[in-house]
Amino acid sequence: MACSDGWNYDTELYGRSIVSDGALWEPSCQARLQINTDGDHHHRIPGIVFRGAQLPPMVLLFEYLIPKHRAIVGNIPGVMFSLGLMVMSGLAYLVRDWRQFHALLMAPTIIVMGFIWLQPESVRWLLSQGKYEEAEKCMQKVAKFNGVKDFPSPALKLANRNLEETEVDTKDKNSGGSITQLFKPPTLAVTLITSWLWITYTLVYFGFALTTGTLAGDPYLNFFLSSLVELPARIVPLFIIKRFGRLIPLISILVSSGVCMIAIIVVPDDVAGGWLKTSLALLGKFLIVCAFSAINLANTELFPTTLRTVGMGFAQLIGNLGSILSPILIYLDKFVPDLSFMIMTASAFLAAFLCLYLPETKNTVQPETPEDLQILFDSKTLFSRLRKTQPPHDDVSISTNQSKMEEKLEENMTNEEGPNENTMNGINDEHINEGGGGGENAGFEEDTNM
Repeated sequence: MACSDGWNYDTELYGRSIVSDGALWEPSCQARLQINTDGDHHHRIPGIVFRGAQLPPMVLLFEYLIPKHRAIVGNIPGVMFSLGLMVMSGLAYLVRDWRQFHALLMAPTIIVMGFIWLQPESVRWLLSQGKYEEAEKCMQKVAKFNGVKDFPSPALKLANRNLEETEVDTKDKNSGGSITQLFKPPTLAVTLITSWLWITYTLVYFGFALTTGTLAGDPYLNFFLSSLVELPARIVPLFIIKRFGRLIPLISILVSSGVCMIAIIVVPDDVAGGWLKTSLALLGKFLIVCAFSAINLANTELFPTTLRTVGMGFAQLIGNLGSILSPILIYLDKFVPDLSFMIMTASAFLAAFLCLYLPETKNTVQPETPEDLQILFDSKTLFSRLRKTQPPHDDVSISTNQSKMEEKLEENMTNEEGPNENTMNGINDEHINEGGGGGENAGFEEDTNM
C-alpha cells in the first residue's frame, strides 16, 4: 500500500488490518509528547500516521461489501468526520488552553486502540494470497457475529479446486501489484484521473476551510456552520448516487461547485453585510463535500484488486498537493484578488470533464485484474454507452472474464434483502473467482473521502 508519505509495504506479507491498527496506536503514544513539548516535529508524526491510517480501513470496509451496500456504509466514516469537526468547534470555544484542548482531542484514540482485537482481515485479500484457511476463519467469525448459523465453507471449497490453476492465477495477480502497473493501460487512465479528482477535492475543500476565518460573523460560529453543512453533504449523495450512479452526479456536483465559486468572485464583499458571500461559501463547501462521496466510492470500485490499495494510496498521496497549494493560493489573493477561487473553479471544471472518460461502476463487481478493468472501459464509459455498441474483443480471455463478471452481476442483483446474508454473500458472489480470490469504499462510490 502507498501511504501518504509514499512508503510501501509488502502486500504479500501484510494485510489491510495490521497497518490501520498500528497507525491508530501511534498517535495515542505520541499525544503525551505533543502536550508536554512545543517541538513541531512531535506534531508532524501523528499527522503523517493519521493520513496513512485513513486508507486501509476504507479498503477493508469496501472489500466486505456487495455493490448495493457500498454507498450507505461507505459514507458512515465521513459522517463521523463531520460530527467530529462540529464537536471540535465547541471544544475550541470552551477550552482556550491549547494543551487541554489537544488532550481532549487525542482522548478517543485510547478507545480505538482496542479495535485491533475486533477487526478481521480482508477475506478478499486472503483469498488473493491463497490463504484459504485464514479466509475461512474470518468468514466464520463474521457469520457468527451476524448470527448466521451453518454458514457454508466457500473458501475451503475454492481451495479444493484445480490447485495448479489457482497457483498460477494467484501468482499472476500478485505479480501485478507493483506500483509500476499503475502507469500501464488501462489502469493509467484511472490513476491519472482519480489523482486529479483528489487534487481538486483537497484544493477546493481546504480553500473553503481556510477562508472560513475571513467570512463575516463570529469565527467560531462560522467554523461550526462550515462543519454542519458537511453532515447533509455526506448523506444527500447516498440517495442520489444510488439512484443515478456515480459519474452523472459527480459531474453535476463539480460543475455546480464551479458555478458557485464564480458567484463568490462576482459578488462584492459588502453585499447584505457580507452574509451573502458567507452563504455562498457554505454552499460551495456543501457541494465539494458531496463530491467526496462519489470520488471516494469510484476510487475503490475502479482500481483492480491487485492494485486497489496501492492505487488508492497513490491517488490520495498526489491529492495532498491540493492541501499543500491551497494556503499558498489564498496568500496570493493579496496580490491578485480572488486568484484562489479562479484556480479552484478551473480545477473543478477540468475534473468534471475528465470524468467523462471513466466507466460507470454502479451495480458492477469490482475488477480483479487490469483485464476486467478494460472491460469496464469498453462498455461502461459515457462515450461507449452513447455509441450503443460494444466494441469486439479479440482476446478470448477478456470475453471469458466479461461473461463471468456479468454472471456475478446477475447473482448480486438477484440477492434477497438482508444485511447479514448479503454481507456474507458479497464475499461469495463478488470476491471469489474461479481461480483465486480478490476483490470501498473507495471503493469506492459511495455511491474518496468531505
